[in-house]
Amino acid sequence: MADGDDNRSREELRARLQEAERELAAAHHRLAQLECGDTGDSDTIAELRRSEELARRLIEAMPGGVVHVAATGAVQTANAEALRILGMSYDELSERYTVDFETQTLYEDGRPCPVEDYPVSRALATGEAQPPRTIGVRRPDGETSWAVFTAVPVCDDDGTTQGAVVTFLDITKRKQLEAQLREAQKMEAIGRLAGGVAHDFNNLLTVIVANAAEVLDTFGPGDPREEDLEQVVKASQDASRLTGQLLAFARKQVITPSAVDLNDMVRDSSAPLRQVVGEGCDVHVELAEDLWPVSIDRGQFEQVLVNLVLNARDAVGGQGRIEISTLNAPGDPGHVILRVRDDGEGMDADVLERVFEPFFSTKEHGRGTGLGLATCYGIATQAGGTIEVESRRGEGTTIEVRIPRAMDEGVVETPTPAAGTARLGTILLIEDEDAVRRIVKRLLERHGYRVLGAASGKDALSLLSAETTLDLVLSDVMMPVMTGPEVVARVQERFPDVPVLYMSGYSDDTLAPGGVLGEGAQLLRKPFEPEGLIARLRELTEPAGT
Repeated sequence: MADGDDNRSREELRARLQEAERELAAAHHRLAQLECGDTGDSDTIAELRRSEELARRLIEAMPGGVVHVAATGAVQTANAEALRILGMSYDELSERYTVDFETQTLYEDGRPCPVEDYPVSRALATGEAQPPRTIGVRRPDGETSWAVFTAVPVCDDDGTTQGAVVTFLDITKRKQLEAQLREAQKMEAIGRLAGGVAHDFNNLLTVIVANAAEVLDTFGPGDPREEDLEQVVKASQDASRLTGQLLAFARKQVITPSAVDLNDMVRDSSAPLRQVVGEGCDVHVELAEDLWPVSIDRGQFEQVLVNLVLNARDAVGGQGRIEISTLNAPGDPGHVILRVRDDGEGMDADVLERVFEPFFSTKEHGRGTGLGLATCYGIATQAGGTIEVESRRGEGTTIEVRIPRAMDEGVVETPTPAAGTARLGTILLIEDEDAVRRIVKRLLERHGYRVLGAASGKDALSLLSAETTLDLVLSDVMMPVMTGPEVVARVQERFPDVPVLYMSGYSDDTLAPGGVLGEGAQLLRKPFEPEGLIARLRELTEPAGT
């Protein structure tokens, strides 16, 4: 429905609600006069009673809330929808005045809404109908209902305001959907930023690791500098693991999904998890029977389970109960749920809103990177699932990961690298980062390859114009103007069988915007150590068994 049509429908509904309530109030007023013996006869009284009953039924049938208040602000009548929205019984509401709601109402920006700004208060004060206004009302159960309120005065024959009718339409679900959309957009933006930072940082680490390895090769036995340089390599590897977590959050990890029995995964992990969380935590596992298999990368979801349990351990301070459970998603035949619950202190709304942001943590400095739940979010989302957190201060936390069911229980096969030629030969190296290209070219030449180094797709095609043979293409994936796969497609017009190895600071560029890698493409993640690169090249350029 278009916005204009939706607005017209809302206005028509408000008009119907207001007219029905005015009729009810007028009938009620006239009936009271007649019953007091002012005028009329029994037939007239009966007709007015029927009119009053009809008006009441119409109001009860309305999809919006309707409340009639006296000139003092005392609540006179309310329909069932009004009671539902406000979360109160009729007896509770009938004892209220409009002023009693002041401590429970707020504007859309979160500020308290004073009683004088209520449409019903303005209608009583001015004797004029009031335009729609969105107000949130905190219910007795602690939840907040959002509604669009309007109000019209009820006047007697002399024009004196005797009360007012307030009507309101529930928009709580719409508000929740808007909040979810904003959160998804925020997380998507953070994910792009995190993925881009990790990609660029991995390029820098590639240069550091490769140069450090080259220098190490020049040291003689027992050189005292060797230990220092090994620390550089180790620190680079630690940094690479950190960028790996960022890439998991950004949903740019290499995944090998297969049909997995989630119960088996939890059983296999239970014993080591109990050791990790310590004796102070009571880890209770409850696994559903006849659980559907799920389509996941088992290694990644083992990481999810570990992160969730360690987070729960920290939430209970090492002393409390942690529950791990699995179940088929109720009413959803396409998903299975992995649930981790703790009885810790829980989270307030402000923390809950930021819980999946990378590097956000409520823990003391030095106790974690703030990437645990961010990593879980990225892994779950990349797998086609979702992750939700329910928590209140003092009531513990429940985290549910909804995982796609494996409709085909067969395991997804990992493509086997294609065999190439048996000899060392010519490699076309395409890399737009100068520092990375230089160190990789030097490394390959030192291992006996002839290297054609190109900074762009245009340069690569120009270099090949004089070549008659080509043994392998080693290319970055995301480059300006032409992506790696676009360049490779042009190269393979001349050399259709040439093997290709892509390298990237992303873990899997098929998941980058516009996805560029085809199925079965060979990818080497940056940063890589020289031995890893040479081993992959040999897999591609040497036939099996050599």
